[in-house]
This record gives sequence, structure tokens and C-alpha cells, in this order.
Amino acid sequence: MKNLVTPGVYIAEKSAFPNTVVEPATAVTAFIGWTERAEYNGNSLRGKPMRLSSLADFHAYFGGSPIAEHVRFTFSLAESAGAGNAAGETNSPLARRDSTPFAVRADRCRLVQTGEKYGLYLAMLQFFANGGSDCYVVSVGSFMEAITADAIIAGIDALETEPEPTILVVPEAVMLPQEACYRVQQSMLSHCAAIQNRIAILDVWDGYRERSDAPDVVSEFRNGIVSEALSYGAAYFPWLHTQTISPAQMSVINLDTQSRSVLVTLLRAEIVASGADESQRALKETVIMEVLTVADAASAAQLDKALSSFSAVFNTLRTEMARRLNLLPPSASMAGVYAQVDSVRGVWAAPANVGVENAVALAVETSDEGQADLNVSVDGKSVNAIRNFPGRGVLVWGARTLDGNSLDWRHINVRRTCNMIKQAIATAMASLAYEPNDPTTWNSAKSMIANYLQSVWVRGGLAGATAADAFEVNIGIGSSMTADDVASGVMRAVVQVSVTRPAEYIVLTVSQQLQT
Repeated sequence: MKNLVTPGVYIAEKSAFPNTVVEPATAVTAFIGWTERAEYNGNSLRGKPMRLSSLADFHAYFGGSPIAEHVRFTFSLAESAGAGNAAGETNSPLARRDSTPFAVRADRCRLVQTGEKYGLYLAMLQFFANGGSDCYVVSVGSFMEAITADAIIAGIDALETEPEPTILVVPEAVMLPQEACYRVQQSMLSHCAAIQNRIAILDVWDGYRERSDAPDVVSEFRNGIVSEALSYGAAYFPWLHTQTISPAQMSVINLDTQSRSVLVTLLRAEIVASGADESQRALKETVIMEVLTVADAASAAQLDKALSSFSAVFNTLRTEMARRLNLLPPSASMAGVYAQVDSVRGVWAAPANVGVENAVALAVETSDEGQADLNVSVDGKSVNAIRNFPGRGVLVWGARTLDGNSLDWRHINVRRTCNMIKQAIATAMASLAYEPNDPTTWNSAKSMIANYLQSVWVRGGLAGATAADAFEVNIGIGSSMTADDVASGVMRAVVQVSVTRPAEYIVLTVSQQLQT
């Protein structure tokens, strides 16, 4: 109030309510990977986190799918010399997938994807299909460039100044050689632990393989992840067979030049076996010869339509190409599941017993016995199972962080709820910096935090019959501070919360009693 010098009426306003805590968004995913382009209105977006809310935003900033221009396969007869050798390296991502032959009529064939295996675009499709919305994307390269661990780690570093993302996903980490993949995943965990408001969703390298197929992919993953920040990460097994890409999106243009000659040979044999008359054979032969000369996606679209109308061989090949591209790691789908569960039930609900959209099958079926080792491991690195239940479909059947031996941080929803509470309170407390370190400020801070935790408890985020059972806030000399703290300009707040934990094991006891 101004000095009372001139006689008159002076008005003084007094705040009746303390400051409020604004709750942050809990399911904003940050994706890092390679895109068609990274430019908007002539400005480069490379290496810059961009906030999106839809697939249309992604197209506007980063372009479209790599399939037409950058996905290439080598197609060969399995019995031919050297067939499938490109898939022979066990340290090469997707090597086992591409070494598996498939049948084209009476022939056994191989289909090996060559070049870089860009997966960010397909991951974004899965994210939005499973309920994802707001997210960030960091483009670290174009489709003409190699996928490298150093580029991904640089993208992770670019997120250090972004406070909003709460989930970190790198779909293309598993497209690196095995050791490079683990280096990226350890960087993801370290980043999340340093920021303390986000969690990393990790994929198991080669997680489409049976565990009986030595070496065991889950054991390899556990041995490869060496980190003190396990509670800031969660992993899922196995990979998913999705329907993200339809066979109609695959084309002759996706085969390299030599492979087209193999296709032509099979198409001609198919015509002969069909018993078509001379005129029909001549017309089909004209279409088949275009396979060798088609050079662009627009021309190939017409050719694909013509071939699909009469050739079972071509349709089988398209289906197999799509099937291989549709084998996807689950991290992006799980980020969408987290967003869906958060919006419907809250971040304190476990993201489990929830269906995975767009997933038609699992790469590996897991039994109750098989999940026992995933859930509880000697080294404590829990891996969450995704399972197929008859009549219910593909469900997420695990809700543990990698820190499975920790009673504090074993469950994903506990870690994420505490991340939310810490971030919300820290942001609100910043308004009290440089305020007098006295009981008035302490009471204001205590009231502000307690009101926020009360709202979380009312919504079911904290466990307890009463608010006093659910949380406790202490600020002041004798409860959280000493006189030395006050003299040093330190204000300490001690917040204790009882976060709800999921019922992982439901034990039903049934006994008989004598007839009465």
C-alpha cells in the first residue's frame, strides 16, 4: 500500500487463496529417427524437437513413407547359389527374418531387405492407431543417410531442454547392430534418469525370435543393458505382426533389378501352367516384360494393378513383402497405449490388460511358464510380455519397469505417477524462489502442495482411506529443515505419497464346507 499522506480512501487487495499446482501432461512421447525430410517454410528442422498432434502434422514437417523410394528387396530362389547369404550375419538386424524361405507356388524363395531399414514412419502409424496424440519428433537424418548410434544419441541430447516429453521412444534403435543398439538404449535410460520426468520404452533386439533359438534374445538384452537407471525404463517382448502396411502398397519397384528377372521367370512359368491360349499369353507377356523396364512409382502403380489381376505369384510376393515390413517392435504401440490409458483412467493406472490395436498376431507366443522368467529374473531386469488370449486378442500382460527387484520402482505406473508429481510440484515451487524463508512462505507452499495431492487422491491416484493416509507434506524447522538450512537460504519440503500399485497376482481360494 502507498504511504498514507493524503487524506482519503485507500484500497488494499489481499489474496485469499494460495498458488496452485498445474499438472503437466503425462503421455507426451518424444520420437527420434530418420524421415523423408525435415523442413517447414524453408527452415531446416533437422535435430530440432518439433511438437505434433497428428499424422498430418508429421507429413507437413517430415514428409511421408519410405516404402516406394527407399525400401528394396532381393528376391531369389532358395536353391540358387548364394541365395539368402545377405541374411547370414547374426549381428545384422532382421537377419533371421530374412533368412526364412517362403513358398511361391511350387518354389521355395527368399526375400532379403537391403539398404537401411527406416522404421520411424511405421512407428508413428502404430502410435496414433493405439491412442497417441501429442508428441515430439526429432529428425536426425533423411532416408538417404545411414542409421547410426551417434546420430540417435545426438537427437537424445537435443531433448534435454524440452520439459514436456514424458516418454522416450527410438524405434530404429533395433535396426542397428546389436552392440550399437544397447549403447543407444543405455543412453536413453541415462537421459531419462538425468531429466527425472520421463521414462524410456525399449525394444528387445531381434525380439521376433523364439527364445529357444540360441542365443536367447531376452538374456542377450538383459546382459546388454548395464545401467543404474533401470527404473526409468520398461521393455516389452515380443515384436508384433501388424497390418500397418497393406500388400497393395507393395510394388514391383520394391525389387532390385536382378530380382525382377527372377520374378519374370516365375511369372512366365505361371502363364504356361495356367493353360492360357495364345492370345492371352501374348497379352500377359507384354505386361510381364514391363517388369524389367519400369523405373518410377507412378508407372509401377499401373503395372502392379495389371499383374495383380492375373498373377497369384505376384500377389504372394506382395503379401510377403508387406508381412516382413509389418513385423514391428512394440515400443511405439506401447507409447500409444500409455497415452490411451492416461486419458481414460489416469497415469496412476497400470498400462496393462489393454489390447494392442493394429496387431494381428505375435512374433512369439508366450505361455504362463514362459512369462515367469520375463516377469521375475535373478538380475531383476523385468521384461513385460505381450500375449495373445483366445477370445480377447493381443493384450499387454506386464506392467513392470526394468528395475523388477525394487519395491519402490517395480511398477511403471508408480514411476510415472511420481514423475508427474515431482514435475508438477517443482514447477509450482519455482514461484517461491527468493521469497522470505519464513513460516508464511512455508505455510503457503505446504497448502499449495497439499491441495494438489488432495486432487490426485480424490481422482484415485493415491492409496488411502483418508487424505492423511494418502500423503503427508512437511515444511518448516523441526519437520524438514534446521536453523542452519534457513541461514543458508535453503527451504526443504518433504512430501510422502502412497501411490496405488497394480494387483499383478490375484489369488482365489476356494474350499468346501459341510452341508448345513
